[in-house]
Amino acid sequence: MTGLTPEIAAKFAMLALTHVTREYPNKLDHVTNGPDDIRAPRRLHPVFYGSFDWHSNVHGYWLLATIYRRVPELVDECRQIRDVFDAHITELNVAGELAYLRQPLRGTFERPYGWAWLLMLAAELARHHSDEGRRWSRVLRPLDETFARHFRDFLPKATYPIRAGTHFNTAFAVALAIE
Repeated sequence: MTGLTPEIAAKFAMLALTHVTREYPNKLDHVTNGPDDIRAPRRLHPVFYGSFDWHSNVHGYWLLATIYRRVPELVDECRQIRDVFDAHITELNVAGELAYLRQPLRGTFERPYGWAWLLMLAAELARHHSDEGRRWSRVLRPLDETFARHFRDFLPKATYPIRAGTHFNTAFAVALAIE
């Protein structure tokens, strides 16, 4: 991140902090299997319910994790980031995200863009040397292992690359997943 000054990092941090826990407006990408599946975003996705959609929330967390590691001198922002991560990246909440994915017809949820961003977040947390960063990495691991497995299962079935400039672009997702 050449050129990332503390001033710019602080602006990015505050921008992401304003939306990662903001539940509405929200665009759900959600297969409804029955009436019990009609729930608020926070109930469906206990970690990644904020922002406008799931993948935007995940890359908001990635941005915050990167700033937390790269610009620790932002004491106030890092405290807020730590508070958000401690409140949301918990074993119970990650179990809720995994439960969502185990439901019928949800195997393609956020494929491949959201998968890639979750793997980028996991890679960023794995770079952390702080106790809390290592804890967040450990807690998120079952989710990143699930999406890594989804990728490994999906790629051999993909008969050609998807090159459209949309969230379905496989080249961009694979480039992120390589991290």
